[in-house]
Amino acid sequence: KPEVETMTDPRRVLELPTEMRIAGSTYEILCFLKEDETRISSSMMRVRAKELEAQLDLDDAKSIWWNQEDIPKALRGEITFLFVGSLSPINEAHVLALTWSPPDDRWKNTWLEFYSSWDDDYRFLRPKET
Repeated sequence: KPEVETMTDPRRVLELPTEMRIAGSTYEILCFLKEDETRISSSMMRVRAKELEAQLDLDDAKSIWWNQEDIPKALRGEITFLFVGSLSPINEAHVLALTWSPPDDRWKNTWLEFYSSWDDDYRFLRPKET
């Protein structure tokens, strides 16, 4: 059974998984905010990805997308995964993300602008060492 963290947010109080197993690999689900933060800039988000060794790329995103039925249902509509190791080939001001799409009832890959600030709706994934 995956470890669970309690997230406190004015909009919700949930228990969400802190790891998941996809296509035979286990990933840690990492919040990149520190305890006293509610948002950080894009430049700080990139720094945190490097510090946490959570710079998954397009190949990782594709593998997770193809095996999305393994993503815990509790995460649907709650968080968006960021793949900081993959910048848009058209515009490097965009980062690859995997987000839940309720109308399509599935996870979708999309590009998000780095100009944004980032809150606890976003998470990194890091392969868990076994």
